[in-house]
Amino acid sequence: EESATVTGPAMLAATLTYTSDDADGSGDVTSNDVITYTATINNTGESAAASVAYTAPVPQHTTYIAGSTTLNGSATTDISGGPVTVGSIPAGGSAVITYRVRVNLPVPEGVSSVSTQGSVTAQELAAVLTDDPAEDTPNSPTMFPVRRTLPVLSATLVGILSDVDGSGGLTANDLIDYIVTVENSGTGPATSTEMILAVPQGTVYVPGSTFVNSEAAPDMTNGAVMLDTLRPGQRRVISFQVRASADLTGLTTVAVQASVVANPGISLLSDNPVTPEQGDATVINVQGTTEPPATPPTTTEEVTATTPAPVVTEEVIATTPAPVVTEEVIVTTPPVVTEEPVVITPTFTPTMTHTPTLTLTPTNTPTFTPTMTLTPTAPPPDPPDNTDPVATEEPAA
Repeated sequence: EESATVTGPAMLAATLTYTSDDADGSGDVTSNDVITYTATINNTGESAAASVAYTAPVPQHTTYIAGSTTLNGSATTDISGGPVTVGSIPAGGSAVITYRVRVNLPVPEGVSSVSTQGSVTAQELAAVLTDDPAEDTPNSPTMFPVRRTLPVLSATLVGILSDVDGSGGLTANDLIDYIVTVENSGTGPATSTEMILAVPQGTVYVPGSTFVNSEAAPDMTNGAVMLDTLRPGQRRVISFQVRASADLTGLTTVAVQASVVANPGISLLSDNPVTPEQGDATVINVQGTTEPPATPPTTTEEVTATTPAPVVTEEVIATTPAPVVTEEVIVTTPPVVTEEPVVITPTFTPTMTHTPTLTLTPTNTPTFTPTMTLTPTAPPPDPPDNTDPVATEEPAA
C-alpha cells in the first residue's frame, strides 16, 4: 500500500515598517513629511493561502496620498477605500504592499507619536495582526515619533519712489517700486502660501515688472502671487512696479497693504518697516505733501538785570501851566522786577494848584521798581492879574 502524503496548513505572518522622506531635513518626522508604509505578508506554512487580503487604517494625524498603494510593485486599489485584495500566496511565498501618507500640518499640541497596525485575513485562517520588527514585543503596532512644528510668517512692504521731477512727492508718471518680503521664522512649513495685493488707487501696474527672488514671475493680473511652500528659515521677496496716473486730483497719499495667506490657517497683513507702528500700510505722499512740522515749544527765560541799569523813558503829563521839573533817578542794584507802569504824582507848593502826572514805561524786557527823587527847580509863577486862575488854594502850613 502506498502511504498518503499529509500537507500542513498555510501559516501567515506580517510585518509593517515605515520610512520618512524628512522633507525639511530636520532629522525628525515633522509636519508635511511623507511616510511610506511597507506591509510584508509571508506564508510560512506548507500549503498555499487563499483569498488573502490586507487592511490598515490611515493613521491619525496623517492624510493618505491618493494613488500611492501598490501590490508587489504594481498599482492597486487605494488602501484608504478598504481591504487590498492580495489573492493566493503559495507556501513559502510572500506579498508586499506599500502606501504613503503625509503628516498633517499642524500636529495637534500634545501629540508626540503616530502609530498604526494592519491585519491580514485568508480563507480558513484566523486574522493576523502586523508586527513592528523594530520592537521586541510580538504583534506590536508600528509607531514613529513626531515633533510638533508650526510655521510663523511675517510680511513687510516698502515703497521706493522714483521722483523724476524732484517735487518731493508723487506726481504724474512717477514710478514706485514695491518690495514685499515674506519670511517663515517658525519651526514648520507653510504650504500654499499666497501674497495678495490690489494695485493702489492713482497708479497703474507696469506689465512684466513682477519678480520673486529676482526671477521673473507671472504678472499680477489678479492681484495675487503664488509662493508655494515656505519651509522654516525660508523667505520670498516679491517686487513689482506701478506708475502714477496722469490725474491725481483729490489724492494726497497713495497707500497700499498686502495680505498673506497660507496653510495651516495663516492670514496676516504686511507691515511698513519704516514706521514704529505694527501692521500699518505703506504710504507715499502725493505732490510733495508732508505732515506739518511740529510747532517748537514756547520757552520762558528769566532775565537778571546787571549794572548799568536799564534806560527808563518817562512821559510827563501836567496840567497847564506845567511846571519845569528836573528829575534825578536813582536805581538800586539789583532792580526789583515788576511789569506794571509806575505812576508818580509829585507834590508841589505853588501859589496855584497843579497835578503833573508822570508815566514811566520801561523799554526793555526786565522790569523793576526804581527809587526816584523828584526835585522841582522852581515853583510855578503867579498868574497875571488879568488871568483867571484855574484854582486857588492856600499853601500848606
